[in-house]
Amino acid sequence: MMQGRLSRRGFILGAAVAPVVAPARAAGLVKVVVTFSILGDMAARIAGSHAQLTTIVGPDADCETYTTTAADARAVAEAQMFVMNDLNLRFEPWAETLLKRAAFRGTKLVATQGVNIIMDDRPQGAMKGPQIDHHAWHDPSNALVYVANIGEGLAKRDPANADFYRAQADDYAREIRALDAWAKRVFAEVPSAKRRVMTFPLLKTRYGHSLRGGKGTSVNRCVMTAGSKAAAKFVFQGTVKRENASNVKAVTDTSKTAVVTVNKIISAAEGLSGFVNQDVTVQLAPGEKVRAGEAGIFYTNGLVFGENLAVRSEGHDPVKALSAKTTASGAIANENTRDHLRADAHRQIRECVTDARVVLTGKVVAVGLPAAPPTLATATGASRPFQPISEHDPLWHEAVVEVDDVHKGSVGSKQVVLRFPSSTDVRWWRSPKFRVGQSGVFALRPEPGAASLGVAAAAFGPSMTYTCLGPADFQPANQTSKVAAAIDAAKGQSRNSSC
Repeated sequence: MMQGRLSRRGFILGAAVAPVVAPARAAGLVKVVVTFSILGDMAARIAGSHAQLTTIVGPDADCETYTTTAADARAVAEAQMFVMNDLNLRFEPWAETLLKRAAFRGTKLVATQGVNIIMDDRPQGAMKGPQIDHHAWHDPSNALVYVANIGEGLAKRDPANADFYRAQADDYAREIRALDAWAKRVFAEVPSAKRRVMTFPLLKTRYGHSLRGGKGTSVNRCVMTAGSKAAAKFVFQGTVKRENASNVKAVTDTSKTAVVTVNKIISAAEGLSGFVNQDVTVQLAPGEKVRAGEAGIFYTNGLVFGENLAVRSEGHDPVKALSAKTTASGAIANENTRDHLRADAHRQIRECVTDARVVLTGKVVAVGLPAAPPTLATATGASRPFQPISEHDPLWHEAVVEVDDVHKGSVGSKQVVLRFPSSTDVRWWRSPKFRVGQSGVFALRPEPGAASLGVAAAAFGPSMTYTCLGPADFQPANQTSKVAAAIDAAKGQSRNSSC
């Protein structure tokens, strides 16, 4: 269930958490990564300006189905503290894997340590039997435990500011207690037989309500947000072939799966572009329902890649059934598809400017070959080329860019040199290829251990050499406003909004 939706309904904590702007990134701040936005709100309130805060799953995304990114791994690798809920494996299933992938060496803080838990026996999609309700923060008495744990964790991690963290936590706790007292007074005015709470067992336990689903709603209904659509890495138009079925041996629970024929790929990560007209197993999202013969636009992420492909669905948009002619032509007249393509392009721009050391606008004024590769002495004293050329050789070229404006980072001169692969091999074909006169926005990363500059580049005497390899690392000049918006979003990456 979307934590944003939960938080809006779970007003008890939400009313106490005002949007807090995370501090600007600066040296000397304790680096904190939290798993989702509720923890982000709490940590921001307590840490104030003394922490650099990164929230992995924002308020409009789903913690249970989130797919981590390289940027997440980098943030965790650099973090001194990692804060998570950790009440059951269903809510943050990716967290421990992310910690291992990032080789995290800081402090892992379990914010729920000491909370009062209850078991939730409502239907939970494919989950069987009662589960620990991971929404412990809905009970204000538990919210106080979260706040105390985060405040004390920060104090131990950053002793120089310990008094500040503890004072902030105490102030926050007073507000939560006052809100809890107000809620008790208000609910006490309602006869107990008439009290109803929508969906949340912890509110029932706290305030003596009966529990029922809301009119016109279903706890198993699939809710797909714009954020989950944009985050989907494999989007395709397909037709459901079989319900409750799988063509992947590793997927044995078919109660929430379907075999879907891929009619056309809309967007795909590298390695998934060859599945047109093939059957894939789709693990349906909680509440998502399909029928054999139904056609739709499926928004998915990878699950199992074995003898066949299995993907995890974020949801789908139904479309009219595909005729043979439509399938052959690959025509897609669906506004949702166009929306996703635009959102996917924006996501790529956002990710590349976040990862880049330098983002600048400029114009290519020269292109040439780098200096000849160095030689390596053999055991006999002879020399041979440092590395043999293979079919995957990048065929490096150098482009000199005249800098018009620097949007992120800094450069030491009016020109920079960037190395790019001119090869059209499968490994490099998506990398930008530059020519003289090309203008636009360049997302650059320093090239460690760069070889000597070629004749064209050396003539300009640049102070630094960069690489430009990703398909979104160069954007034409008419995309400057989108890049600027992405940079602004990256600067505000740690901001959390209460919802």
